[in-house]
Amino acid sequence: MSLLTSLPSIFFLLFLLKPTAAQPCPTSCPGGGPQINFPFGINPHGNPNGRCSYPGFGLSCSNKTQQLVLNLPESGEFIVRYIDYEAQQIWINDPNFCLPQRFLHSFNISGTPFVSEFWYTFTFFNCSAIEVAEGGLRPIPCLSNQNYSIVASQAPADIFVDSTNALQSACHPITTFTVPFVWYGWWDGVRLEWTKPDCRSCIQGRGDCWFKNSTTLEIGCFNLPTQEIMPTQVTKTPYKPLKWFIPYVLIKRLNSIKAPCTMYLWWI
Repeated sequence: MSLLTSLPSIFFLLFLLKPTAAQPCPTSCPGGGPQINFPFGINPHGNPNGRCSYPGFGLSCSNKTQQLVLNLPESGEFIVRYIDYEAQQIWINDPNFCLPQRFLHSFNISGTPFVSEFWYTFTFFNCSAIEVAEGGLRPIPCLSNQNYSIVASQAPADIFVDSTNALQSACHPITTFTVPFVWYGWWDGVRLEWTKPDCRSCIQGRGDCWFKNSTTLEIGCFNLPTQEIMPTQVTKTPYKPLKWFIPYVLIKRLNSIKAPCTMYLWWI
């Protein structure tokens, strides 16, 4: 085969191949955790501008637990519990599994590629009673001790402060904050979403989403599986209608004869 005739095949293969980073990109942490796929990645030497991830999606492995970690610039480090690449969602949690403690300081996703569809407002209370049995309050064991209890409520703080019930004397509000966090999923962590880069159609097609080149942020879909061409199905005409065709022909012919006749029907 000459070089000229083989050039189209070479170019076609180059188009299908997924561009690779200068160094191999890790796909997981030694401590386990979710599979790491684009746009996420662990960049060599912690370089946030590395080509193993899209900007803002750089991950790392915890030095202590070797778990997968996402660093939010305004909120600190969180362990990655789960990543849904097709839905473009990520679940994160506190490394010490005391997520409410992180909310006491601040939780801010500004400056990140992540968003949240739902935001909820909570109020934390410090209660002198060890057990608070009032409805609408949720105890937080990781923030409580034998001397006091920290509880949370979705109701505004002034409802409890201005009320005449036992909470007025036993509890006082600490802080109120709004976070992308649902009441019933208190221990499941925070779910965040991203819209850019959008790799959903590529993943649904079982391809690899990656940078188109080594200099820009333009992405492409590579290594898509080839479409299998199914053989044309030939549908055979059922034989049964022929049973009605023969009587119909006989009736037409007999009707063309003006003399009386006897009609015979043959069934096949």
